This record gives sequence, structure tokens and C-alpha cells, in this order.
Amino acid sequence: MKKICIFMTLVLSLTWLHGVSWTDNEFQVLANRYNQWAVEAFNQGDYEKSIDYAALAKENAALSQSYVEMMLRKTNAEHKIRTAQDRMRWAESAGAPENFADAYRTATENLAAALAEYDGLHYDEAAKLAQRCVDTLGVVIEVSLPRFYVVRVWKDSGDCFWNIAGKSFVFNNPHLWRELYEANRSKLPKPSNPDLIAPGTVLEIPSRSGEMRSGTYDPGKTWDTYGEK
Repeated sequence: MKKICIFMTLVLSLTWLHGVSWTDNEFQVLANRYNQWAVEAFNQGDYEKSIDYAALAKENAALSQSYVEMMLRKTNAEHKIRTAQDRMRWAESAGAPENFADAYRTATENLAAALAEYDGLHYDEAAKLAQRCVDTLGVVIEVSLPRFYVVRVWKDSGDCFWNIAGKSFVFNNPHLWRELYEANRSKLPKPSNPDLIAPGTVLEIPSRSGEMRSGTYDPGKTWDTYGEK
């Protein structure tokens, strides 16, 4: 009777482990096989062999459980890394390398470290570093104000410092023309004369209130209005 009680305890432990280890893997296959042999030996009255098989079944069920937990950590790390890589691509398209250089550099380092930890099979640490990359890029906002404006022919555009400064995506106020002029006077044929501005001149629009600017004005793109954000 003592041997039967010992065997039943092992079987109950195996049943609990089997319920948790739902993934089909080589360890679970062995656990199931040893469990079957344990039952067969028990039914044949070979209790010693039955207990030995049950112990092997329990051992492999535990290995299966460890394998499942490892795969869950690996899958989580892969998901976190993909999310971080997607966020990095978006940040690059939003001008992060130029406009949020510190955050972009830190995020890049975190992602590289996450990939190294993943290659080293340290999945929990890889997931943490990938999440840190995403969190670091939280300060990045998409820039929708141009940094440069190419002067067009006067008869077609009326481009002058007054009119350009008044454009919604520049300063939205023509009275601020002098700030635009002072930032670009060295590009003029006669720097002392703001009225002489040649078509094709690439004007840089300075940041007045810490706003982020990126790219060259494209009339086919929708731009924000300066001062509204």
C-alpha cells in the first residue's frame, strides 16, 4: 500500500505540471511516454518500475515547464524589440536624429543593447532594454514646420521677407520679417538691402520659440500653423 500511495503522489504532481505545460515539446513528449509506462507498470504490479517511470515523467514535465517559460520570455522579448524597431523607424522619419538628438542617441544605444542581450539568450533583460528604447522616444513629436524656404520669382509669388514671414508655416506674422532677414542676410546679393532677394535663395527659418523645424517647404505637403502648438 505504501508503494501505491507514493506512486499516486507522483502521478498527481505530473498531472498538475502537465496542465501548466500546454506546449508540445520534446520534454513533454517524454513526460507523457514515461507516464504511460508508469501506469502500465503499475497495472502489471511492478510498483518499483512504476515509481521509477513516474519520477522520470515528473522530471521531464518540469523540464517542459521550464522550456515553456523560456519560450514565453523569448516571445515577449521579440515583441518588445519589434515594437522598439518600429518606433525607431518612425522617430527617424520624424526628424529625431536632428531635433531630438540626445533621446535618439540613448534610444539607439538601448536598442543595440537589447539585441545583444537577446543574442546572449538574456530575454528578460532584452525586453527591459527594448521597452526603455520605446520610453526614451516618448519625447519625440513629428515636426510639421519647415526649416527652409526656397525663394520663388516675385511676379509669380510676391516673395519678399515681409510676405514670407507672414506665411502661416513661417512666422504667421509679416511684422517679424526682420528676424527672417537677419538670419539670412549673408545670402543676399547686397546684405544691407533686404529688398534684393534672388529667386532660388534657400532661406533658413530660425526657431523663435523653441519650435522644431525640419525639411524644405513643399507646397504639396500639409504644414502646421506657427504658434498654434
